[in-house]
This record gives sequence, structure tokens and C-alpha cells, in this order.
Amino acid sequence: DDLLSTTLLTGNGGNGFIGDFFNRNIGGGALGGVANAGGIEYRETGTDVELDSLYYQFPFLVDGLTLTVGPQLYPSDFIDGNSYANDPGADFNSGFFINNSLIINDAIDDPGGAGFGFDWNIDEGPFSIRGGYVAANATSPVDDPATLGGDGLFDEDHTALAEIEYADSLGSNSNFAVRLQYAFSEVDNGGGSLLEQNVVGVNAEATFGKFGVFGRYGYSIDPQQGAADLFATNNNIQTWMAGIGIADLIVPGSMLSFAAGQPFITPTAGTPEQTNFEGFYRLPVNDNITVTPGVMVITDPANVNQNTLIQGVLRATFSF
Repeated sequence: DDLLSTTLLTGNGGNGFIGDFFNRNIGGGALGGVANAGGIEYRETGTDVELDSLYYQFPFLVDGLTLTVGPQLYPSDFIDGNSYANDPGADFNSGFFINNSLIINDAIDDPGGAGFGFDWNIDEGPFSIRGGYVAANATSPVDDPATLGGDGLFDEDHTALAEIEYADSLGSNSNFAVRLQYAFSEVDNGGGSLLEQNVVGVNAEATFGKFGVFGRYGYSIDPQQGAADLFATNNNIQTWMAGIGIADLIVPGSMLSFAAGQPFITPTAGTPEQTNFEGFYRLPVNDNITVTPGVMVITDPANVNQNTLIQGVLRATFSF
């Protein structure tokens, strides 16, 4: 009943237009390390073969409880799952639509790190409790003068997460799930002091035969840059996304899906809010190969009134 999982990753170092834009315009400043604003999830994968994940999963103490530990894993391994928007190899390309951009802090989930997590399905019923802890720089336990403090397992760049899920059937071929979430993160975002966030969120989905709806919402409560509020008034950050999915449209085994959302809504007066749109149509070629054309549209990128970004993506996924 246990599992040792290892993932190796390699690529050609490509970036993509939208990914390149966000690398140049979102990084650093007050919002650096706060949210995944919409770059393609698998961008910047270099030509070296790297250890993408390594963890061990096993039953623990009581029925229905699984514990995961490892030196290279991700906060998104433990919470914020969604049947329609959670897999960059199968559904949406953008990291923003893959996970809640405030609950799953990109500054930690992008590099990953050492930590642990658990998943407890209580009495095989509709309730599950999940949680985890990940430190991005656990392999550097000695204080580095170039950073704000020490790294290691319990210093800067870490997150702790928890989720309560209720999932049940709505009848034949129909079901729903609601997940209430909490996350605490502390990261060095390059602003000269640590950024701390306490975030509450909700992740929901419902399927009615071949039609599905899904969405996420996150609220960062009084985020702190050092000992000061991140924003002078009404100090908070919000994020939301919502979408629909239609299975087996024209082609059996296919999925057509659209979603829209805003990665980081700030209380800054007069600031336009970036809005992301994405759609894809996943087509099965055979049992092992799917081809997925998709389109990403982003208005007011980086919360600045500037040109709309448009990018097309064609993805082939091989599964064995």
C-alpha cells in the first residue's frame, strides 16, 4: 500500500511570450512571490535532466490516512485539487488556472522543496482532511548573508496548508465537491523584508452528466511586508477564477473547457485588474496520446493599463 515516486524533468529551455512577459514584469516588488499571474506552467524547463520530485507515501496509524514525506515535493501535491483545472499536461496551460494563486504560493510551489503532507478520508465517507508543509530552501540550512535570514526547514520561504473537503454524489453521473482552505506562507520576495500571508480560500466543482462547473476564490488577510501592511488602506489581496467543462463534445473522450479569473485584486485605488481568459479542446488520438489546442488572453497584464496579451498553445501529451 505504499508508494515511492520519482519524477525526472527536462526540456529545451523555452519560455513562451506570456511566460517571458511575466518574468520581466511581475517578478520583484510588492507582488513578487505573491501570485502566479498566468505564465505557462511548464515554461523555463532547461536542457539538463533534473529531479522534479521525490517522495514516499504510506498508510499511517488509522484507516484512510496517508502520509507523504520527501526532499522534493510541492504544496500543490497536497491540497487544491480539482477535476477540471489542476493538470498542466491535460487541461489548462496557465499556472493561474492550475491552482489558487494565493493558496499555492508560486515562490514556493515553483521550485518545490522538502516537507510532508497528509490526506485523511474519514471512515471512507464524504469528508476528507488534508494538509502539508514545504520549505523551498531546506537544502541550505546555514544562514546566507545575501538573504534576509537563514533558510533550512523552518526559516524563510516556507508554507503550511490545510484543507477540509466534502465530496458526494448528486445521482447518476453527477457529483460535487467543496474544499475550504487555509495557507500561511513566508517568502523573501526581494522587497527587502519577508512577505507574510494568511490566506483563506474555497475550491468547488460540480458535474452534471457531461457538463461541469468549477471555481476557486482566495483572500489574503492583512498581508505583511516585514512589520508593515503591504497596502496602506484596506490591506488585502483577492483572487478568483471560474469555468465550465463539456465532456465528449463531438469526439468521445474529448474535453472542451473555458475559464476566466483575476490573479491578484489589490486595494490600490484606480488600478486596473488583470483578467485572464483561457480555453482548450482536448482530443484523444488513442489510449496513450491526446492533442490539445488552446488560447490564452490576458487583459491589463500586471495590473497596468497596457496591451492585451494573446497566445496560442498546441500541446501533445503522451501517457504510458
